[in-house]
Amino acid sequence: MQSGRETLATLDTAIRSLRNEIDRVDSELTMATQSLAQNRQQQTQTTRAIAEVRLDGIASGEVRQAIDAAEHQVTAILQQRQDAIDELEQQITAAKEQLAQLEQDRENQNAKVNAAAQAVIDLENTIQTQLDKDLEYQNQLEKARKADEIADRADDKTEQAEADRDEKGTPFEDDKLFMYLWHRGYGTTEYHANPLTRMLDGWVARLCDYNRWRVNYWTLLEIPQRLAQHAERVRNEAEAERDQLKRLEVAAAAKTDLQKLQDTLTATQNVQDQIDDRIAVAEDQHSELLEKRAIYAGGNDQYIGECLSLLTRALDSKEIYQLQQMAATSRTPQDDQLVDQLDDLRDDTDDIQSEIIQYRRQHGAQLKRLKEIEQIRRDFKRRRFDDVRSGFGNGHLISAVLEQFVRGVIGGADVWRTIERHQRHRDVGAWPDFGSGGLGGRRRNRNSPWHRPGGISIKLPSGRGRRSGGFKLPSMGGHSSRSRSRSRISSRGRRKSGFKTGGGF
Repeated sequence: MQSGRETLATLDTAIRSLRNEIDRVDSELTMATQSLAQNRQQQTQTTRAIAEVRLDGIASGEVRQAIDAAEHQVTAILQQRQDAIDELEQQITAAKEQLAQLEQDRENQNAKVNAAAQAVIDLENTIQTQLDKDLEYQNQLEKARKADEIADRADDKTEQAEADRDEKGTPFEDDKLFMYLWHRGYGTTEYHANPLTRMLDGWVARLCDYNRWRVNYWTLLEIPQRLAQHAERVRNEAEAERDQLKRLEVAAAAKTDLQKLQDTLTATQNVQDQIDDRIAVAEDQHSELLEKRAIYAGGNDQYIGECLSLLTRALDSKEIYQLQQMAATSRTPQDDQLVDQLDDLRDDTDDIQSEIIQYRRQHGAQLKRLKEIEQIRRDFKRRRFDDVRSGFGNGHLISAVLEQFVRGVIGGADVWRTIERHQRHRDVGAWPDFGSGGLGGRRRNRNSPWHRPGGISIKLPSGRGRRSGGFKLPSMGGHSSRSRSRSRISSRGRRKSGFKTGGGF
């Protein structure tokens, strides 16, 4: 079984892989955007060269002046853009370094949390072993177990009676005449009416055979209420037996340093939670910076927009249009090569723009996956899936699923379902639902002195309560042979009662 900490490391690897892929796509996108800008500049330079060949001195001078002015402004704007990009890259580098440090701090703190949790578990194991041999405790355990089973059977009967009431009550409730008399309380001391109304109601009662079926319907409604009262009473008795069992456990725990060790565990977990909060903030800031860089890389920033606008206006001027028409209709050996070069540059423009669109889509998809996997990791930590007690039955499958996620084959919901489905409780010593913590009552309170990663509130004689953990323990049927051998109340599958209400009405 792969430990929770090892599975968290697999998530970390997937996140690093996605961040590296985003960096690669950003690099490719930046190069494509730069190529587009260079292409536009080369078009202006080629057009200027054609003008020098095809136009007279005055016309070519005007063209050169227009192009030179545009290129001068473009050069200045691109320098401003590069300065902004350099500053952004510094911020991204700082954000990465901060994330790396926080993740290292988290790993170091998690080692402390697991050490503190193991110390709690070891002492709990010692206490539970002593209780296994304590005759008073074992007697109370058996009483609580039996009371719990009785309460469960009472709950089953109540549920069955309620189901019967819903099913068998439908024919009565669909009969408008019957329900009219029922709501008037006909046939009971609550019925009051004048002689004429009594006579008419009697006639209605004979039509629907009311007197025959009234008792059956009353019984159908009454049985679930009576059973619910009985179930409530026996459940309270079972809770009282469980509370007595818990008092014995708390008394045994109070004789040891368990409270102190649990306080240490809670303190280390609080520090770890604070680091996780800082990591979440740092990840959000890092994502925002990546989105800003993607705007620059994709050429969607204000600088590139202004540059392209200047170059486009220069190339779309009247003189340039005339020059292009002249070059197209009357080529000479002097300008043939330049005109062909200009045509090639224009063809390249479309290819580069298609490339940019593709990279933008890739970047958006990768950034979305990065946010998804970061959220999965946050939920993983929040649920305490990296607790020392937590393990995963099929680590290879989880790694394969994460690899598919990184490649974009599956979504984050599939990853999380796989993680939840394969999460298991590792037997590393004491069992969290030993004794009173493992009662099978459906309204049970998991308040016990044992450390439960499932997030219960621990209360010892000091009266203080804390939360510990966050993952759900599997059913007792999935425990190891070692854990099953303990003398504790088992959460067995409920037997469906054969109880049926009423008769064939």
